[in-house]
Amino acid sequence: MLNATTRLVVILVGCLFASLAAGSETETPQTTTPDFMAQYRAIRQDADKKLSAIDEQARSKIDLSVDLANQRELIEDIQAQSTTVLSSATERIFPLVAPHAADPAAVEPLAWIATQRSNSDIGRAAFDLLVKHHLVRGETIEIATSLSRSLDPRAKSLLRTQLASTDLKRDVRWKVLLSLARLLQREAAMASRLSSATEDELARFVQMNGAERVAEWKQADASALEEEAIALFGSLEREYPEQIVIPSLTVAEFARSSVFEIKHLRVGQAAPDIMGADLKGEEFKLSDYRGKVVLLSFWASWCGPCMAEVPHERKLVEQYQGKPFELVGVNADIARGELDRAVDKFDISWRSFSCGPAGPLGPIAKAWNVSSWPTVYVIDHEGVIRGKNLSGAALDAKLAELVPAAEQAIRK
Repeated sequence: MLNATTRLVVILVGCLFASLAAGSETETPQTTTPDFMAQYRAIRQDADKKLSAIDEQARSKIDLSVDLANQRELIEDIQAQSTTVLSSATERIFPLVAPHAADPAAVEPLAWIATQRSNSDIGRAAFDLLVKHHLVRGETIEIATSLSRSLDPRAKSLLRTQLASTDLKRDVRWKVLLSLARLLQREAAMASRLSSATEDELARFVQMNGAERVAEWKQADASALEEEAIALFGSLEREYPEQIVIPSLTVAEFARSSVFEIKHLRVGQAAPDIMGADLKGEEFKLSDYRGKVVLLSFWASWCGPCMAEVPHERKLVEQYQGKPFELVGVNADIARGELDRAVDKFDISWRSFSCGPAGPLGPIAKAWNVSSWPTVYVIDHEGVIRGKNLSGAALDAKLAELVPAAEQAIRK
């Protein structure tokens, strides 16, 4: 379970729309509490109190700050303070729990350590003990799902091992299968993106993920990964069509949208048309902008990273004013008041499709299989997708290439 400070950081640092948590299996309560669990809970309680204090202080500071750069500094400070508290707690808990790793009671503290310190030696050690002794427990499945979302190199082999286990129950098997399908789809997208990345992009990916991991992604066979992902999505649609991924979204719907994304929303494909109402209720179409380069941005006021991109997007609108370029949004706000305040506060002048009362589960977002906010597409003047989830210098470079080509086409 995420502590309050971690939840705040997640909300501000990244908007992840579809969370495929596997859930924990219900176990028969033990009649007595092992000594190591009593010690764990005492240490955990102390850590939670400290994290709550950091959270309370952070909320007041962030609420008063309107400067996005200052907010990022505050978030980094929160992360640093939280890491110090968690490091101290986990380093005290792990030696107490490790000798009892096979005990079902150990799942909770091991999962907590593995989740809170996932990229540390102690977090990896806790993870290894979970896999060894509790491979198909709900907590381990949830961790595998979380790792798959971040393309962690441990995720694929763990998910495959879980699927091969005869102990894996049917009511959670679909969640493991779905996590593996999504992971393969993401890896294929990463391989495709890196194959045409600029030097600056590659350097940024290496800095974030390490040279070895980036090399693996570049060498991956994107077509083979996509083919396997499509096969898994097909199995999910046939075998588990009515299972609920998240409220109002079934496995069958998600599988179909995912296959559609793989086949029709990749770089080099013609962008499907979008028809809908803007934020004022007026109808328009994406194809209305044919002849212009379109930056299509799926955004919402509740999405911190979306709003962090607005100043850059505004600069692009100003830079390409009078040129064949258009920024078009797809907005997922449900609360109209919050949307209007964001539009005024951040001076958002460009037109956006509305996802309607369903917000991020509206028909446009569903059709384009948007599960992460923001999602950004760059579409050339002929309506062909030329970039996906580009930002910063990489986005600037792509637009600098495409807008002059659109101008040249107009002159012909």
